[in-house]
Amino acid sequence: MSNVAIIYSRPNEMKDSRFGFSEHWALLGTVLHNVGHKVVLLDYSVERFDKNHFLALLQKELIQLIVIEFDSFTIKRSENDRHGNEIIRLVHEHYPNVKIVAYGHYCCITDKDVFNTDYTVKTNNLNDILFAVHDVLPECFQKFSFDSPDDVPFIDRQFLCEQVEFLNQNRKSTLICTAHGCENTCTFCHRQSFQSKYLSRSDESVLSEFAILQQQGFINVWITDDNFTFNLTRAKRILTALVEQKIIAEMKIAISSWMNIDEEFLDIAKRANIKIISFGIESSDEEILRFYKKKNNLEQVKRIVHYADSIGIFTVGNFIIGAPMETNETIENTFAFIRDCGFDQIHIKTLVYMQGSRIYENLPPNLKNTTFQFACKENGLNSFALNDLTVIKKKFLDRYYEERSITTKQKIEKYGIPFEKS
Repeated sequence: MSNVAIIYSRPNEMKDSRFGFSEHWALLGTVLHNVGHKVVLLDYSVERFDKNHFLALLQKELIQLIVIEFDSFTIKRSENDRHGNEIIRLVHEHYPNVKIVAYGHYCCITDKDVFNTDYTVKTNNLNDILFAVHDVLPECFQKFSFDSPDDVPFIDRQFLCEQVEFLNQNRKSTLICTAHGCENTCTFCHRQSFQSKYLSRSDESVLSEFAILQQQGFINVWITDDNFTFNLTRAKRILTALVEQKIIAEMKIAISSWMNIDEEFLDIAKRANIKIISFGIESSDEEILRFYKKKNNLEQVKRIVHYADSIGIFTVGNFIIGAPMETNETIENTFAFIRDCGFDQIHIKTLVYMQGSRIYENLPPNLKNTTFQFACKENGLNSFALNDLTVIKKKFLDRYYEERSITTKQKIEKYGIPFEKS
């Protein structure tokens, strides 16, 4: 048996709070805790990092191994590679005998060893992380693996709450993953490089974990699948079973979805207490959608969003501006489309060429000196200055939410807030 610290390092940009946790961080902690190791979980996306406290903790707990997650880049809760490297430097300086394993999306995408680690895992696979843990301390860790998604144990959320005060204070809220991967071909998606194959858990496994969430009193549950409705028949079947077995009567659920769904799914979702659906739409311009290889029927998008709104489901629209053929007109047309749909919440991102995505591979060599590049005039990737795109987004969002304020208030009064505060 060994003493292990599993660390999610501090992001470059902190949110006021982060809903949930990293799945691999939580699973790895659960697995090693279950087989008897002393596990210390540290999540510096929600906890304050204090150098002296951190070093004292390593000494007090006699930590022999540190496993540290390097999350992917450009996402607000990530870009945590700088702090991860800072932690590694501290450990080497003060406790050079402590072994270090690095893993995470950043390692997968860059395919590079993290400096001063004993092992860098370059796949998005829990088994490979467990193999690495065994390889750096074979005398302490038994080598084992899981043959299928159903073999992986459920995350021990009670253990997480004991370890991380933020999670303890937000005991009503949690995450659950029912399937990994997405087989769509969006050219801007960097996850294609390490998680393109769709792997799902059985219905029985998903229902069993939801039943545990019910017993433990969780209310707000975000299903973190890249696209919960990728297999629409499966999604309908799982939600129907959750309703019939009365597992989710007190829950409020959120999902991410593509637009290839129908009114029947929305009716089932309503009965299953799905309160929020986040849709990836990206643009209302057909040429831009072709550039993204995004197959959206825009009239169907409007119909589905309007129907979801009519039955009290809150909708989130996700859009991107900054494609090479983007113009003021295409942006204004997308903004008009957003207004016509009437989303409750909007996320508008500036296009980013991220390493691992198809569009990144087509960049000129001089732009591949970093892991990502913003689409902007300065980089020769469109006709807009980066700051201008930021201003355009902010002005639209300020106007949109002002225009929607009365409608949103009325919807909340009629259907209640989508998620409850812990």
